[in-house]
Amino acid sequence: MNKDVNSLCRICAHNVDCKYCEVGNDLYDEYTLRHMNDCEDFVLREQNEKEESIENNNSLNENKIMDKDLLFMRNAENADLKVLVDYLTQATLTEELSIKECYKKYYPNQLQLMCEDIADELQRFGGNTFMNILRGGGVDYKELLIDVCKKMKVNFNPESSVEVIEYNLLQKTFIDSLDNMNDEELKKMINEMNIPHQGFGKQAMIAAIQIAIKKGGFAAYKLAVIVANAVCRTLLGRSLSFAANATLTRWLSVFAGPIGWAITTIWTAIDIAGPAYRVTIPAVIQIAYMRTKINYIEDNNESV
Repeated sequence: MNKDVNSLCRICAHNVDCKYCEVGNDLYDEYTLRHMNDCEDFVLREQNEKEESIENNNSLNENKIMDKDLLFMRNAENADLKVLVDYLTQATLTEELSIKECYKKYYPNQLQLMCEDIADELQRFGGNTFMNILRGGGVDYKELLIDVCKKMKVNFNPESSVEVIEYNLLQKTFIDSLDNMNDEELKKMINEMNIPHQGFGKQAMIAAIQIAIKKGGFAAYKLAVIVANAVCRTLLGRSLSFAANATLTRWLSVFAGPIGWAITTIWTAIDIAGPAYRVTIPAVIQIAYMRTKINYIEDNNESV
């Protein structure tokens, strides 16, 4: 290879022995071909551009009206937002999010910078096209949540907060999945959770689990993780990204199949007149998980 070319950094065009480049990866004779992340000048420039972009977008976002029940998404982790975006863009042919400039610019690594567009896309799925045009956007998130709960036959009080209604949705999805578990799976779960029970018959074990959940014996965060992870694996073919303890990891494995089957059953029950539910049901479950996760982190002052 040409000596003069090899002695220059292909990013900043400085000589290899200058202050901008310090460590090379690929050696060609006595000369070094520098890679992007090894160029100090390039890294600093990229960092400054990213910080400026975040500052500009935060300033712009402050002037936008976003549903108050979805504002928390600005603090959600990128990996969790990516699951939500993938539900919105991969589950239907009628979505508009993936053709927007913000999607092309920020997907998949800077999704916090397009939360308004993500929320808007979801809310539009909650209303019909004609009404969306008239009101200039979709329905309020709480209205969408209530609609999903009605479709899922969830018992809830519409006057409750979105957090409570979301928890009822997660709980109903979880309990419905118990019917898909065999006796051994139920018995194993009851033993691991130390749930008191009257016997090991299937109905007796399900009843014991239901009682434990209603009494708060099953932490809201763990319930959210189990349900959202199972839905993600079923619909996207991958698990959520998080660090879990050993016990929770076992529960994720136990429930992945049953909740997946429950979701599949729901899918087959949705008539052709309501294809939007294929988007709104998993999207609302993911939002419920993200909200629960953020609340858990704030309440316990720890990461998960």
